[in-house]
Amino acid sequence: DECWVYGQFWKEQLESAGWPSDRVRICGYFPSHQPLRPRPVAEPYVLYSSQPGLQSLVVDHIRSIREEASSRGFKIVIALHPSASERREIYEPLLDDRVCILPEHDSYDLLACCWAHVSVSSTLLVESVAFKLISHTIAGPTHRFSQFARLISGGLLRELGPGQFPSDGRV
Repeated sequence: DECWVYGQFWKEQLESAGWPSDRVRICGYFPSHQPLRPRPVAEPYVLYSSQPGLQSLVVDHIRSIREEASSRGFKIVIALHPSASERREIYEPLLDDRVCILPEHDSYDLLACCWAHVSVSSTLLVESVAFKLISHTIAGPTHRFSQFARLISGGLLRELGPGQFPSDGRV
């Protein structure tokens, strides 16, 4: 078995976890991403990336911090999963002048400009490292997976409980 990764950073992560060096191959590098559009929101914002089947955890967490976000001057932006199974109507009751969905913006553009990123199990939790951003994961059933435990213990991912406001994710 081999594992193909993007970049030297991920090769080193696997090697430090015990993968033999000759079984980890670099297949490319994450692109140097500059946003394709202007900054999507003028105010600092917390980005939530959704995940089909786990939307209720995202909705509940947004509800638990929305007042604090507003008092701190933050907007909340929801990036819908590209899957056709994602249902926008789940988020409709949350939407107002402080919480929005920006479907015309690429997830990477949103990630590149956010103050903090929160999700349950989105691949953006890992991809955020390419943007020098430590993401936050909402405590839930996905944490039984060892990859999340390792990312949390390694400082590449922070765990949030109900009502916990994310910290600045920029490194």
